[in-house]
Amino acid sequence: MENSERATQRRELLSLKSDVDRGMCDLAAGCVADFDVGRIIEQGKKHRIPSSISTMK
Repeated sequence: MENSERATQRRELLSLKSDVDRGMCDLAAGCVADFDVGRIIEQGKKHRIPSSISTMK
């Protein structure tokens, strides 16, 4: 593997580690809720743009 490829891979892994660490901090702080499909669907319905508006150009 070339040095530039290795450096790119290292940056990507450090970025992933940062994302995981941030998620773990959120979890520890109680900022994470159980995955609830029904709640997600309801939120989507509340914020949905009517199709007559969304197709206007």
